Amino acid sequence: MKNVLENEIEKELDNIYGIENSKWEILNYIKYLEISKQNYFANYNVIIHNNSSYPEETKIKLIDFLCKMLNKNNIIKTDYEFVTTKQLKKFELTDEKNKDSEGDINNFKNDLIIIDSEKIGRNLDNYRDEIINMIEEYPNKAFIIIDKSFCVGEVNASFGKCFDWFFEIEKISEDNKKDYILNLLDENDIRIKGKCDYVDNLIEEPFFIVKSKMNHIILQCKLNNIKEITNEFAEKYLENSQDITVRNKDKSKKTDKKDDKDLNFDSLVGINNIKTEINKIVNYVKICQKRNKNMPTLHICFTGNPGTGKTTVARIIGQIFKEEKILSKGEFVEVHGRDLVGKYVGWTAKEVQRCVERAKGGILFIDEAYSLNSDRKGSFEDEAIATLIKEMEDKRDDLCVILAGYQDEMEELIKRNPGFESRIQFYLNFPDYNEEELYNIFKKLAKNEEYKISSNIKDVLINDFKMKKTNDNFSNGRYVRNVYEKIKIEQANRVSSSDAEDINLIKKCDIENVLKNIKPIEIQKTRIGFAI
Repeated sequence: MKNVLENEIEKELDNIYGIENSKWEILNYIKYLEISKQNYFANYNVIIHNNSSYPEETKIKLIDFLCKMLNKNNIIKTDYEFVTTKQLKKFELTDEKNKDSEGDINNFKNDLIIIDSEKIGRNLDNYRDEIINMIEEYPNKAFIIIDKSFCVGEVNASFGKCFDWFFEIEKISEDNKKDYILNLLDENDIRIKGKCDYVDNLIEEPFFIVKSKMNHIILQCKLNNIKEITNEFAEKYLENSQDITVRNKDKSKKTDKKDDKDLNFDSLVGINNIKTEINKIVNYVKICQKRNKNMPTLHICFTGNPGTGKTTVARIIGQIFKEEKILSKGEFVEVHGRDLVGKYVGWTAKEVQRCVERAKGGILFIDEAYSLNSDRKGSFEDEAIATLIKEMEDKRDDLCVILAGYQDEMEELIKRNPGFESRIQFYLNFPDYNEEELYNIFKKLAKNEEYKISSNIKDVLINDFKMKKTNDNFSNGRYVRNVYEKIKIEQANRVSSSDAEDINLIKKCDIENVLKNIKPIEIQKTRIGFAI
């Protein structure tokens, strides 16, 4: 079992992007520091192959981390410094007398020396002999070489006899672009309404443009102490902009939560039983934390029909778990059950692991999880389930997996895979909304966009909801939203023909014209088994 220190170290590494494949080796390096600090002949020198498109700060984060670990284990006692071209050239001298006079032992004041090809301005292989001479002259110092050499093997071959450790900062992946920007926003206490959608639009552009735009926003916030960046300001620099605000660090969690309308139980219509059950879960986990005994798994199963609020509630749980320090990040990653199944042999396990890694510290929400059921032994679906169950167990301390879907199908999935049953402790069934609740959802949608609604429309909508609810494919809140969006279009067409009309008022005729033509959204359940 990992101790507190190991968990903290892993969390710190999780915030350094681009080192996923080297994380295990870095952790081994840290263990090596702990066990070999009394060994005079120990080698702490590191080669970092920097092949990334991340900003300079990512490289610096890794250097800072390694420096901190070296200091923590008393390997070094100072900060680090970068070697200059001039300093390297001093080691070109071959005459011992001249070398002693030029290469003074006090040339380096710090115990950790960074040799960066970007700062040197040329390929480090051209300085191979000088670097080796320098390392030999300062045996009591630790060295980190950073190089962008095309061939990793060439760097290792050139300096391998002086270095036992090799890490890599990889190119930024499509999956990590979004995570990186979201982390950048969180680090700088910037809050964006519709953050995830906003970032999705942003990362479609070349990444260096994205970085430039985002850094500009952050810089403006810091320089001007801006409490709110308006659409007008943002549109000057960003496409698809929305309201952006800087979070006030002095606000309490309660106040902060209240201001976030998208992540607030109080803003949800109905589902009172669900709210009560989640409060019970949170209280239970908090007490277990305080007792420091028998920490439960956080994984949950949601059952219910479409449009009953499962996804929204899952997002709120992520926020609550983060605020209560149950989860470290609280980020929300949503996937469909079918997304976890690879197309080819060897793909499925990696896909599941990738999704879990993205959600670590937060919520992995798997919608229509029952689509992983399969009658074929050894299928890709079986592989996905086996991998997911293992990941749920291995990362249970800082991960909440929420499986969601129709009640009957989810019960079948759990029954056929006992591994789920032993790892899922909480089960929540989301009831359908009644007619009054559906009407309140409609009112809330209209209020949020500052529409006024006529007093004579309630009965029209209630009767429609009552009739549509008899359909097996009725989609609850989704149907209401679908109706609402069509009503907005109908209302806009009506008011555009007359200057006397109130552009904010939704009338009974707008609703009636929509309802006589609209059909419920067809929800097709995933078929299990072979096609006929």
